[in-house]
Amino acid sequence: MLYRPEAFESLVDVPWNEQRARDAIREIVEDADRAFRYDELWPADEWDAWTSPVPLQSLHTGTAGVIWALDALRRRGYAETQLDLPAAAARTLAAWRATPDFPTSEDPGAVWFGACRSSSSRSALFGPRSAQTTRLDS
Repeated sequence: MLYRPEAFESLVDVPWNEQRARDAIREIVEDADRAFRYDELWPADEWDAWTSPVPLQSLHTGTAGVIWALDALRRRGYAETQLDLPAAAARTLAAWRATPDFPTSEDPGAVWFGACRSSSSRSALFGPRSAQTTRLDS
């Protein structure tokens, strides 16, 4: 089935409210914080995982994308995660190196597949050439 109504929130006929939107963003970040487990990363929906091994690490459907989103929200002042994002990124890279969640012949350093090795993605989380970025290069 392409669409399962029970899997989505219903649209409401309520005018836009910035505070309600900000509160919802904070709730989503808090939920992401609660769901994170260092060994398991974030749980994946069965539909997202499909035939891939979990935990998912990619930018598109996995942990790399959650880390990127949490960092973007933090940098823009919308919500503050309680997670250590550099440690989560390093754990994601270790999980990807052990069992890539997307079988591919692509460059194993592609951020899309969770390796977080491009200079822009590393700098976003760790700052330019920090000890963490050097560790990710190895």
